[in-house]
Amino acid sequence: PWENVYVEVYEQIADVNGNPVRGNRIQYGRINQQGLLDFDLSDGIFSICTEGGAAPGYGWTAQDCIYNIESSSGNLTTVKLQPGQIEIAITGASGNAWESVYYEVYTQKQDVNGNPVINNRVAYGRTNNTGIGYAFLTPGMYAVSVDLPGYNWGNLTTGKGQYNIAIEKGKVNRIFVN
Repeated sequence: PWENVYVEVYEQIADVNGNPVRGNRIQYGRINQQGLLDFDLSDGIFSICTEGGAAPGYGWTAQDCIYNIESSSGNLTTVKLQPGQIEIAITGASGNAWESVYYEVYTQKQDVNGNPVINNRVAYGRTNNTGIGYAFLTPGMYAVSVDLPGYNWGNLTTGKGQYNIAIEKGKVNRIFVN
């Protein structure tokens, strides 16, 4: 379960072009140990948003929230937020786990030639005593940078690392560097 994630519910309104946007915030809370959070809503159309970098990375939708959630009396509406996870695993040549190695995870964009380049840093940290660092991310393609001695271990052109790491909802993608 994705415990303790902060979630807000907004009335949904339309902008001048008719696109859905947030109205007034009407309820909020944190996901419990079972991975659930219940809201008792009146009839209407609502937006669900995770705030404060709950799931770093790309937005859930183009407008960052999940829109067009319809609630009606006597019906249960379920919204499933499911991030993916990246694990950065680092070992030395002898197979020993490398602890406290710094890593960064970036969103990607394309340059004028269509090649991937790093965009925004969305996660960072250090590997733990098992040689693993991790982050929960919204689904999408990411780049990872790990500054290790020697030659570049991946295809990143602006540092040592790798582009085009796919994060899928509900799955763990382990990047193993030896």
